[in-house]
Amino acid sequence: MPVIIEPLADRRGAAGSAAAAVLRGEQLVLRYGKTAVVHGVSVVLAPGRVTALVGPNGSGKSTLLVCVADALGRTLIAPSQIPAGLMMALVGAPYFVWLLRRSRL
Repeated sequence: MPVIIEPLADRRGAAGSAAAAVLRGEQLVLRYGKTAVVHGVSVVLAPGRVTALVGPNGSGKSTLLVCVADALGRTLIAPSQIPAGLMMALVGAPYFVWLLRRSRL
């Protein structure tokens, strides 16, 4: 079943933050069918900034990452698409290698 991302409410953020954002979503609801699995999440990814995703087990962190990867894959080369799994591998693999190299130094 596909994941549906829909805005919970139409809110306007701070001026200037949207212009610099690579990806922005406010008050999102992530659904599997009719079941809301993540509710009321806001995301802003800006170039040159490190963004952390922190929360307890089962809070929807992985689901949110897959949805962000899917959204980027749909918009980077629109109208074509890059699969979410490929997007996660393209971003995650170099980061994983960097972490491995850093831990050995």
